[in-house]
Amino acid sequence: ISMRRKLPGDAPLSAAGAGHASSASAPSEADLAQLSAAIAAGEDLGPFVRRAFACGRPEPLLASLRGAARRGTAEIEELCRAHFHDFIRAVDDLRSLLADADALKGSLSASHFALLSSAAPLLASLESFLAARSLAGNLSSALASSRRCVRLLALAARANAHLQAGNHGLYLALRAVDAIDRDLASGPEPLPLPTLRRMLLSVVPAVRAHAEREISREFSDWMVSIRAASRHLGQVAIGRSAAARQRQEELRSQHRPLEECITLDDDGV
Repeated sequence: ISMRRKLPGDAPLSAAGAGHASSASAPSEADLAQLSAAIAAGEDLGPFVRRAFACGRPEPLLASLRGAARRGTAEIEELCRAHFHDFIRAVDDLRSLLADADALKGSLSASHFALLSSAAPLLASLESFLAARSLAGNLSSALASSRRCVRLLALAARANAHLQAGNHGLYLALRAVDAIDRDLASGPEPLPLPTLRRMLLSVVPAVRAHAEREISREFSDWMVSIRAASRHLGQVAIGRSAAARQRQEELRSQHRPLEECITLDDDGV
């Protein structure tokens, strides 16, 4: 206890303790009452002890301390007797709580183990599902790309067949080439085969240039044939007109003697 209560006569007691004076008086009833109050308040008992030993009569102090101890012990015993059953019940409740806590701990451990046992196959299934979905996506993309490549190759084969058929298939070949060009230009993504893409990009202009040359050559030949046919038709028309004039001249020469005879007859009449 750090708090010290200042009592009357502390200085004389200290002086008496220092000089071992024998003139100090024995503790009075007021001092004993004050000691009891200090004990009850939990204050510092050092001055009382020094004063009692300075007087040479510590028995009243010891008796007071023993009485205070007996009273405290009696209060503790009374408190324990009053709350004994509550304490026992609290201990029993605590033990049952500990037992319930152990049971709950065991149940949680079992549930955790069961959860891990159940989750392990689920995690494995989830990983398998994710791997299968990724594989399915890759296969779908590969199939779509393969279908696109097959379609482009079919168009290229069709254009080649039309080109081999001669000039009559140039229009169909150009239509196939236009379809290839549209697919390459409007596709969602480039072809997965760069070699095929480069080949098609080089073939499309070549086919168009070939078709343009063939069409120009065929048009030139057609114009030449038109000129030859026009010349022949002109010659035929000229020949026919000459023959018609010749027939008309022959008819006139045949009808002229008859006309002269008719004229002479008219004059004789």
